[in-house]
Amino acid sequence: MAKAAILALIFMALAGVAVADDAQVCEGTTIDVVAACTRLIESRARQGKPLANLYFSRGLGWQRRGDDDRAIADYSEAARIDPTNIGAFNNLCSRYSVRGEYMTAVSYCDKAIALDPKYAPAYQNRCSAYGDNGDYDLAIADCDMAISLRPNYQFAYLSRGVAHYRKNNFHQAIDDYSAAIRLDPADLVARKNRGFAYYRRHDFDLAIADFNEAVKMNPRDSYARSSRGMAYLALDQLPRAIADFDEALKLLPDNPHAYYARGQAKLRRVDIEGGNADIAQARRLQPQIDQWFASYGVK
Repeated sequence: MAKAAILALIFMALAGVAVADDAQVCEGTTIDVVAACTRLIESRARQGKPLANLYFSRGLGWQRRGDDDRAIADYSEAARIDPTNIGAFNNLCSRYSVRGEYMTAVSYCDKAIALDPKYAPAYQNRCSAYGDNGDYDLAIADCDMAISLRPNYQFAYLSRGVAHYRKNNFHQAIDDYSAAIRLDPADLVARKNRGFAYYRRHDFDLAIADFNEAVKMNPRDSYARSSRGMAYLALDQLPRAIADFDEALKLLPDNPHAYYARGQAKLRRVDIEGGNADIAQARRLQPQIDQWFASYGVK
């Protein structure tokens, strides 16, 4: 009997250690987050806000794995259990925005802001959702608010830059992308976006400088190379442009921008057959490619 009691105590002690370990893992960023949080949820040892936090943490785990459906389900459960869980509402906003359901995203950011009108991430996420929905002035106003609340908010500068760019406010976009780069010099998206803004402003040498940095940061980024090629094409540096398009297509054989721009470069070199073949392939890959290039002044 004594031996059985001792074994029972040992088992209980080990179970307690396992629960403690799961709690630590569940709040972390390792690949074991989902499994650890699931064990804690299924143990039914926590209720109320602590249980909501478990669902929120598991949602983060699903999100890191790229499983937005399960992330949304867990964030929704966290918000249902604890209607004051501002992180759950904010993350629901960001996930629905990624899915292209922009006004649903806005509604969740609204709820987060209602809980805390000074919660900068909700303004930034709502800025992004408004911008992707084409509501650029609302987007800029929200990013203005996010930056006023958190002056070094890198994502807010990036999102506001995108909204300015889409309004053809290239000077303001460049200012915002520059701020984002200053705050995070490793941000490849901000670097490429500033390159595009310089291109649209016809500052082709500055665009090439940014795309050079983008290529250094990720030598396998096909679009960084095809974008630099476009700047070379604008300067009529055809051999350099074609070399970039060739390399872009080696990296990503289905890159429609590289095909179309290389086709234009070949036409300028009076390679009519090769140029038309490249442009035809670009149109097969992206039927609206002519309109996209027309917006960049390439016809």
